[in-house]
Amino acid sequence: MIDLPAAPSYPWLLGTTSFVLPAGMEENVRALAGQVDAVQLLFFESKANARLAHRVDVGLLAGLAAEHNLSYAVHLPLDIHLGSKDRKKRQQGLDEICRLLEELGPLNPKAFDLHLHLEQDLERGAWQDNLRDSLDNLGARSGEWQQKIGIENIGYDFDLVEDVADACNFGICVDFGHRLRYNQQTDFWALPHWRHIHLHGASAGQDHHPFHAEDQGFLRALGQKLMEKDYRGIVTLELYELNRVRDSLAVLHEAWQPFQQGESV
Repeated sequence: MIDLPAAPSYPWLLGTTSFVLPAGMEENVRALAGQVDAVQLLFFESKANARLAHRVDVGLLAGLAAEHNLSYAVHLPLDIHLGSKDRKKRQQGLDEICRLLEELGPLNPKAFDLHLHLEQDLERGAWQDNLRDSLDNLGARSGEWQQKIGIENIGYDFDLVEDVADACNFGICVDFGHRLRYNQQTDFWALPHWRHIHLHGASAGQDHHPFHAEDQGFLRALGQKLMEKDYRGIVTLELYELNRVRDSLAVLHEAWQPFQQGESV
C-alpha cells in the first residue's frame, strides 16, 4: 500500500499510471488499488521489442479490479507505425494491437490510447492514406473494442489525423500536457467521442511534470469544462514517480473542490 492523498469522488474517474513505483505492473496496481478510481496500464513496447518479459497476470488484475471497484485504461505500444510505407510494419502494428485487445479483454478496459506516428519519409497525403487503410483494418478486426480506442494528440497538429480518425470511427484521447508542450491550437472541446484524458504539467519542450500551486487556475477551468461536457470517462494523471503523483494529487484535489461529490475512496 502507498499513501496518497484521500481521493474524493468526482463525476469522472481519476487515476494514474501503472509505473509510479520502480516495480512491475502487478505490484503497482496492487499498491494503487483502493486509492484511485483507475490505473492506466502502460505497454510502451510491443511484445517483440520488449526488453523485459511481456507477461501480464490478467487474473490478478481482474481480481484487484473486482475487489476495489477499479477501472483500467491501456496505453498501446509506442513502437507501432500504422502510417509506415512498409506494409509489413503496418501489419505488425495491427497484429500487436489486436493481440493486446484480446489478452486484456477480460479486464474490460474503458479506453485504449493509440499514437499515430508522423512518418518523416512520406508525403503527408501518402501517410494519411496508409493511416486510413490501417485504421479501416483495425476497425474491422477490433469489433466492439473499436469504440474504446482513442487517437492521442502527440507532437504534431491534430488536424492532420482528425479527419482520418473520424472517418474510420475512432475516438480521441486528449492529452492536455501534450497540448501545452506543443502549443497545439486544436479546439478539442469541439470534438466528440472522447475516450480518455491525460493530465500532467508541461512547459515549452518538456512534459510529464508534477502540478504546482500555480497550475490551479488551469485545473479549475478544466474541471469546469468537464462538468459542462458531462464527461464520465477516466482522467489519468500521467506521471511515473510516486512523489510527483502524491504532490500533484494534492494540488488537483484542492483545485477540484467545487466538483467533489461524495466520500473519499
